[in-house]
Amino acid sequence: SIPGACANPINTTNVLNPPPGVQFIFGSDSQLAVKAGAAEICGTYSASKPPVAVYGLTSGAATPTALTGLTTTNVVSPGPFTNATTATLANMDGQSATWTNAGKGAQTGTVTVSGYAPPAAIPAGSVLTSAQLRVVHGNSAGSANDSLAVQINPTGGTAINATVPAHGDTAMHTDTIDVSEGGTGSLANLVYKGAFSGAQLTYSANVKHTGTESLDAIQLDLTYVAPAFRAENGCTTTGPYTGVGNGSACALVTSVNSAGNQFYIQGTTYAPKAVLDITLNNAAEQIFRFGVVSRSLWVKETGSFNYTGPVIEVPDDSPGFVFSVFLNVYLCQSAPPCQTTGSPAESARVAFVDGDPTSPVPGQRQVSVLSWSRGY
Repeated sequence: SIPGACANPINTTNVLNPPPGVQFIFGSDSQLAVKAGAAEICGTYSASKPPVAVYGLTSGAATPTALTGLTTTNVVSPGPFTNATTATLANMDGQSATWTNAGKGAQTGTVTVSGYAPPAAIPAGSVLTSAQLRVVHGNSAGSANDSLAVQINPTGGTAINATVPAHGDTAMHTDTIDVSEGGTGSLANLVYKGAFSGAQLTYSANVKHTGTESLDAIQLDLTYVAPAFRAENGCTTTGPYTGVGNGSACALVTSVNSAGNQFYIQGTTYAPKAVLDITLNNAAEQIFRFGVVSRSLWVKETGSFNYTGPVIEVPDDSPGFVFSVFLNVYLCQSAPPCQTTGSPAESARVAFVDGDPTSPVPGQRQVSVLSWSRGY
């Protein structure tokens, strides 16, 4: 893009109530490094507030939400289990669905239930941090040699197979089984898409002896973190900052010394907790427009830097983006051609302002003389 001429800026609003027109939002330890490339960040014009283009968040946190005890609302198939009702299998209340293996060989009994929907829709973009299955079960003759399992079929997802621990005694046991699949499996994907709406669960007991299998409850516990803007932390807020590559402290925005490096921020930079580390090389315009607020600002020049204008604009009553020009006046005291070198007789910095930068009206541009000086 052309320096100073940002087209079609993106308007991002409602970000922890910052000024409107935020373009790049930095939270936690996020950073931007500009190397051998041209980058221009454009804020959105506002008649009443600064057009913030780079915003370093000062508040906000990612808060986990726990959905504990998601339960069945429907018995799809009781199989050979008696008393397999939603009331029996939803709560850990001592009431159990039972199945008796009266034969001498191995027999398999299953019961299938559904439900487990969250009380409210999980926001898209949420990250699943924990998924646990809780099964309350037992066998009157012990289950040390039995094979117990639960298959979870999330609606719209793929099946998850979980092994339920077997026990040698006759007591009822509450087993907690991790079904998060490392945070990358079926449940995690559905939660991230905002598409988890419940599941169908099948409890399967392969019993190799006579005895009564009891199932009191099957519940699902989920914990997720919804999308949230987080305050800057980590290396971006660690001090003191002593330069690039000093380990524990880092800059929020860094532009390095490169022949192809051109970096411009057309708007306010607001990052009071962070550091900006900018190397000026081939700049042809102001680097920071409409002011900078930061914990520390490093500005370094290379030997090839020859831009003679101000690097940072700090307006006191600017209506927004302006197109500024520098006018040099030379007096011709002899016959043409006149020379335009040496010291000018007068210099002026003039700003051209449009009432609406996105839709300028011909003939209605405001012209302001920002400064002038007389040469010698």
